[in-house]
Amino acid sequence: MTRYRSTHYPGSRRAFLIMQEYAMQYYAGLTMLILLGAMLGILSGRAGVGLLWGVGLAEAAAVGLGNLLAYGKLQRTIAEIFFVGEQFTIISVYEIIHEKPQQAFPLAYANPRISPDRSRVTIHYHDRVMVLRREDWEEFDLICEWLFSRRPWSLSQIRQVWPGVLPQTRRPAQPDGQNPEDPPPAPEPPPAQ
Repeated sequence: MTRYRSTHYPGSRRAFLIMQEYAMQYYAGLTMLILLGAMLGILSGRAGVGLLWGVGLAEAAAVGLGNLLAYGKLQRTIAEIFFVGEQFTIISVYEIIHEKPQQAFPLAYANPRISPDRSRVTIHYHDRVMVLRREDWEEFDLICEWLFSRRPWSLSQIRQVWPGVLPQTRRPAQPDGQNPEDPPPAPEPPPAQ
């Protein structure tokens, strides 16, 4: 079993604190909108108890919406990936803090795709399409090696998609002296006349 942790792996299992950490950016954005609305209400001459009640109710709604958005982000944020034989498991931050069991998924069905700049890998996991980003994983190259080396492709195809991941090994030469991975020989130039 091989395990890799992302930079999003939670430092503690305190669900409330982690939820608040993820919700903080939503609280801040929604509170800025509420304060802007309150300022516009004051400038238009609507200051009073009604504005105070409106701001209080809007803040309560902002806290609820912020928690709901953070809950979704916790479920989408990948914290850990396990490789066991020909299967793998992806675990989100939500599943770690709530200790939810996960099922393994065959590597053959992951169907990984690498971005042209080699900074992201898109994989299929159960009924979801997930993206692994280089900045989130210290061992990004090792994860890519696991994903791409288990594909039902030839080694030369893997080297084209992800150069430098697999060692350069050569098959023994065939009886005709040609290696099956070598490009066909260039045609001979015509004789000079």
